[in-house]
Amino acid sequence: MGDIFFFPAGAQERDFTPVIIDTKSIPISCFSLPSSEFDSGQRPTNNPLAAIPPLQLQVPLLSYIAIKHWVQLLFANFTWGIHCQIRQLKAKVENQNLLFRKVLSFLSGSRGPIRIGVDCQIDPTATIIGPTTIGNGVFIGPNVTIVASHIGDHAVLEPGCTVWFGVLGERSSLLANRNIVMSCVMSDSIINTDIRYSIVGSNSFLGAGSHITDCILRNAEEDENKMNSLMVKVLAGEEIVNSGYYVLGPAIGNRVKIGSGVIIYPGRMIKSNSVIIAKEGCCIIDK
Repeated sequence: MGDIFFFPAGAQERDFTPVIIDTKSIPISCFSLPSSEFDSGQRPTNNPLAAIPPLQLQVPLLSYIAIKHWVQLLFANFTWGIHCQIRQLKAKVENQNLLFRKVLSFLSGSRGPIRIGVDCQIDPTATIIGPTTIGNGVFIGPNVTIVASHIGDHAVLEPGCTVWFGVLGERSSLLANRNIVMSCVMSDSIINTDIRYSIVGSNSFLGAGSHITDCILRNAEEDENKMNSLMVKVLAGEEIVNSGYYVLGPAIGNRVKIGSGVIIYPGRMIKSNSVIIAKEGCCIIDK
């Protein structure tokens, strides 16, 4: 933990001496965006949108982040948290003597440690890959896959679920055959849809048949910067800005209830205590 001080009113940046902290970050590739402008299998060279490199996350060895926005809270959980644990484990292995390093590498490898609390029920067909922490009283059903994640106390994972680089809070439930990918679900929530790069608050419910989207798939407008046109925009204060990410789901607040047939666009924010139900057909949240 650390203290971060912001400039007081009227102060100028030149009045302060910056402290540079090297977090020793490394890039990790995640996704590549599809392009809609392929011609006979060839990638065009005159359109920068078709040449976007694979999406990368900067994963630090030393974590230090000021959380002022939900996007920072989301990435603090798995980029600065779970990914950082993997890097720290590898650094620990590299610092040991040769014999101990071989033994530790054999035991943990790239998977890392797995910590399981007391009174858990884990089906023998479940697959758990570390570094993963599972709290007390957790129920994990058949054919569940958990990869590098944090599962809170008394959480429930029904059969066929996947949690991949994610956080499932205490007493939250992931219903059958649903997936959490690089997302954070807080306590006492029920998830009955797939979410990726999203954050869900406490005491919330996401119904079956709702769709959480996370990628902008459209061409650039004439007045937009083409390399940034696919970036998901988010609300920061009263201004809409580029998030800096090409793949980013929405933020869903506390005590939110979302019914079937609701489609939420990338980067949207659903305020706490909202109830969203599609009366006829589907309901699209695009603002």
